[in-house]
Amino acid sequence: MMMNNTKIAYFLPVLALVFVVSCSTSNNKAETSNAVYEEPVTELTEAIKEVVYEVPTPSEIPDIIRSSGAVYNETLVNDINKSNNYLLSSDLSALNLGVYATDVGYFTSYDKAQKALTYMSKSKSLVDNLNAGSSFDERFFRAFEKNIGNRDSLARLLDRTIVDTKSLLGEQRQHRLSALVTAGSVVEGLFISSQLVQSYPKKAGQKSLHDETLVPVIKLLLKQEKSVSELLDMLAEIEENETVVALIGHIENIQAAYEGMNIDQTGILQASDDKIASLSIDEISAAVEKSRNYITR
Repeated sequence: MMMNNTKIAYFLPVLALVFVVSCSTSNNKAETSNAVYEEPVTELTEAIKEVVYEVPTPSEIPDIIRSSGAVYNETLVNDINKSNNYLLSSDLSALNLGVYATDVGYFTSYDKAQKALTYMSKSKSLVDNLNAGSSFDERFFRAFEKNIGNRDSLARLLDRTIVDTKSLLGEQRQHRLSALVTAGSVVEGLFISSQLVQSYPKKAGQKSLHDETLVPVIKLLLKQEKSVSELLDMLAEIEENETVVALIGHIENIQAAYEGMNIDQTGILQASDDKIASLSIDEISAAVEKSRNYITR
């Protein structure tokens, strides 16, 4: 239930943005040039609204991974010491803000609050580089410290803060950057889950426990096919530049890997654990890793 509420919270600020843009369009109907300018912006915001609702929030995939009983693996997250490298361009800042947001979600899911706080503090430079620093203000950090030890509250705080950052970018008509934050977060969620499945230790005589742990994560990964498709739809709507074109290519490779598995999304829920555990996600994992390497280079 918490995850459903989180998705609604992730959605509402973008609805507010759509309302603002729509009102602006209405007030300028008499001016043809303004109407022509505002119409595509409204359409773009509608596209971003829909995909933001459909893709997982930064805390959602990590929370499901923890619930599966999978052991914590810090090697799966992106090195925070690389954050200064991402100040070279706003696109890199946006993509890796999304990556670090999901990493923070992973930390909070496993009650690694101090590690999460370190990552959030370091990520502030990326937010400042996007001119959206007010979403990572002193109130946020005080609230984060106050809720250390409360996993659910930290997850909601993280998701709300990322929504606020994206809304600020939207208000500045920086829709490309808002979309790239989403893309970075989605790819990191796919990376953590796929790498977890691929690298999870297999102990002699514990196959049933191994499969019991990984089946929910594999199901989670397979169900992200729709998120990947929606992410591609969103990226196709935004202003193209070298980063966007390259990223679309990488995400298309992930989509092709999903399509190659001929996944029956309804059947996933009904398939036996043995069948799910026997599936190979090698192609998806390889495509996701290449995408993640491009983003975090």
